[in-house]
Amino acid sequence: MFHIVLLGWQLASAFEVLDVAPPRTGTQSLRAALDILGYKTLHSGSATWAEHLQETWSRKPWCQYLFRNGTLEAALPILDEYDAAMDEPFHLLYQEVMAAFPESKFVYTLRDPDSWFASYDQLLSGLHGRQATVGKLLRGVKRHLHIPLGELDPDRRMTAEEENDEDLNQECLQSHYWGCRFGVPDTEDSKQQCIESYWSHLRNLTVAIPKDRLLMFNMSDGWAPLCNFLGKPIPKLPFPYVDHMMDDLKPWTSLVQKSAKKRPEEL
Repeated sequence: MFHIVLLGWQLASAFEVLDVAPPRTGTQSLRAALDILGYKTLHSGSATWAEHLQETWSRKPWCQYLFRNGTLEAALPILDEYDAAMDEPFHLLYQEVMAAFPESKFVYTLRDPDSWFASYDQLLSGLHGRQATVGKLLRGVKRHLHIPLGELDPDRRMTAEEENDEDLNQECLQSHYWGCRFGVPDTEDSKQQCIESYWSHLRNLTVAIPKDRLLMFNMSDGWAPLCNFLGKPIPKLPFPYVDHMMDDLKPWTSLVQKSAKKRPEEL
């Protein structure tokens, strides 16, 4: 599926750490930890809006490299501005990062695959519910107040470029490349393939990455393993455990439930 181009040169960037675990394995917590340790970290699924605009854009050249005819030379310079990276599709790029950054290290955050699957499914179910509820509310605004919604119109036709980006996202995000289908009624049918792909990714990276450059990290162990691996002093701050994505969904839970009970004419 993936094509690898080994460069005859290495970038002079200071890029140091790649998280090779998939989303929903503690990437947000690891990002917060690396920030505390002084790294400039790229999390491509960041929940804050300003970072979302910058960091989700960073996915596109890498997705084009992995799933289209994009080049590695066009994608690699994105890492020049960062010391570390994580989330989709960066966890798939350990071969390329090893070749381009010979001193780089790799962290795999451990999580039980069934727990990972359930967490991802819960997140996507929540996101789908939020999207549907917002769509209903916007249609109500458009119908009753006759306000033009422009790009916010849920019934607006996508441009050709937007359709191409959406097609690319369908290949590159939400672990679709592993056969995963989270947050949809047929989730259970794809679970076995999805989890097998999860294990296959882990097997492949442990063969490819030298042991002295790979940390199998259980975040319940706190700072010590991570800091020892990276050669950093242990901070006095407690190890961060964060999940902004799920936290941001909580205010929508009651709204989704209320919206589901309303008749269409009430929206």
